[in-house]
Order: sequence, then C-alpha cells, then structure tokens
Amino acid sequence: MADKQKRTLSFADTPSNERTPDDETIKSLVAHVKRLEFNITAFIARVKHIQFDVNAENAALWMLDWENEILDGDLRDEEDDAVEDTPISRGTVRPPGTDTGGSVQA
Repeated sequence: MADKQKRTLSFADTPSNERTPDDETIKSLVAHVKRLEFNITAFIARVKHIQFDVNAENAALWMLDWENEILDGDLRDEEDDAVEDTPISRGTVRPPGTDTGGSVQA
C-alpha cells in the first residue's frame, strides 16, 4: 500500500504569472465593453415599449438574432444608426398565418 502523505498547498505552489496586460490589450477590452454597453442600451431602447398580446407567440421571432448580435457586438446599423422602416419599427409585427390580432403595440 502506498503511503498517503498529507500535502498542504500554499500560494508558493501556484505558478506565477508575470505577464501584465499591455496598453493595447486593455484598450481593446475597454472598447469591446463599450460596444457591448452600446448594444445593450440600443436593444433596450428598441424593445422596451413593445407589448406582446396573447396571440403573438411567433411575433418575437425577429428577436432571435438580437441576443447573438449583442454578444457579437454588432447591433449598430450599417447606415449610421438609420432607422429602418420595417413592421418592427412601425410596431405592427404580426405572427405568421394570422390576419387579425397578434400585433405588436408601440
């Protein structure tokens, strides 16, 4: 039977990481965080007024890509934040296959 020795771990056993992030790395991380903050703020501004009624289960399909776009840091409109004229921007999204009801109220 092998001897079981009790070993006490300490910070001395932890390998040291002497690498300090350089200014460019820090600036890059700060810029990424600012983009995320902008994207989250833009998302909230665009959807905070939307109210889905009971028949609108499928009306939220347009939101599926927003989460990925927020995480990717890519919510800025390509045309300098121009507001696109879409059913979503007009607040009139309807679920597929319905002629009445299910609208998104602005």
